[in-house]
Amino acid sequence: MHLGGDEPGMHGVREVRAPRGTTQTARSWQTEAPRRLLMNNLDPDVAEHPDDRVVHGTPAAPREVA
Repeated sequence: MHLGGDEPGMHGVREVRAPRGTTQTARSWQTEAPRRLLMNNLDPDVAEHPDDRVVHGTPAAPREVA
């Protein structure tokens, strides 16, 4: 898996590993399960073609509540 940033458009590329076992990494199992499902799609140990996946995302911008 490519971990560098030397290719154009490859900013912030990193390897994703899904947690295993019964230790929670999210606040509840209701959020842990979908989180692990998503991470398994990118985990090179279990995903099909993880290097071909493209994930887009931005940090949530803070909003003021009126």
